[in-house]
Amino acid sequence: MIDGYLWRIEQKQRAAAQLVAPIINTCTNYELKRPVTVDMLLGIEPAKKKSADKTPEQVKAEMAKLIAKVG
Repeated sequence: MIDGYLWRIEQKQRAAAQLVAPIINTCTNYELKRPVTVDMLLGIEPAKKKSADKTPEQVKAEMAKLIAKVG
């Protein structure tokens, strides 16, 4: 029974976000970096990926530390 209630609440939130997202995108007075999405309003947008900007020397140093720890 609680699962049905939680599902209904989630569907109501999704419906509200689907209504509000286009309104925000068309009626805003300032420039947004990117358009507002339903997932953004619901807080389920995927996390940004971290870029792997490590040099080969840094990778070797980290591997040496790990090997020293493990033995």
